[in-house]
Amino acid sequence: QTIKGLNFKPDFVWIKSRSFTNNHHLFDLLRGPNNILRTSTQGPQTTVAGVMSSFEQGGFTVQEAGGNNATNDEGSTFVAWCWKAGGTPVTNNDGSVAAQVSANTTAGFSIITATQPGSGDFTVGHGLGKKPAVIMSKVRNVAYNWDFWSRGCGTIDRTMKPNTNETVFEGRIPYTSTEPSTSVISVRGAFFSAGSEHVFY
Repeated sequence: QTIKGLNFKPDFVWIKSRSFTNNHHLFDLLRGPNNILRTSTQGPQTTVAGVMSSFEQGGFTVQEAGGNNATNDEGSTFVAWCWKAGGTPVTNNDGSVAAQVSANTTAGFSIITATQPGSGDFTVGHGLGKKPAVIMSKVRNVAYNWDFWSRGCGTIDRTMKPNTNETVFEGRIPYTSTEPSTSVISVRGAFFSAGSEHVFY
């Protein structure tokens, strides 16, 4: 079915079943609508063709595909949160690593993908032109915790893991001790390995 009613074409859709137990499922333009991340698990990205069939002007289309009812199920209810980034991504070279970025500077929201070059720290451009107030990120090609930081948590070394029920974790620094700037996010590469595929919101 096609869900309509938005006044924009979404670049990021977060959808959750309300009437039965299932994970939170995240889809975005940069990774492609067939690729699923789940904030409720450590698991890597999985590919299920058609579950999120397309993003389109005014909404999106979903189906029950391959036995997966994550986004559509007869008689069930769902909730979806939708964001507009900047549409087709561009290459951003503000950081030490080239990143693909779709940024909506008016709304203050961007989607970023980047591949880690080695085990050292690195930076990625976010395209917003202002310091981010919230960062949520995941290494998408391996099983690893999500990381969430907001100004409300305090300094950048105080993060939360959405896939757990833990409180703010102090001292675990997936981002370096350098606060986000108006152009880049600083990532502590030692937590991950060369070739790790990162996504940031």
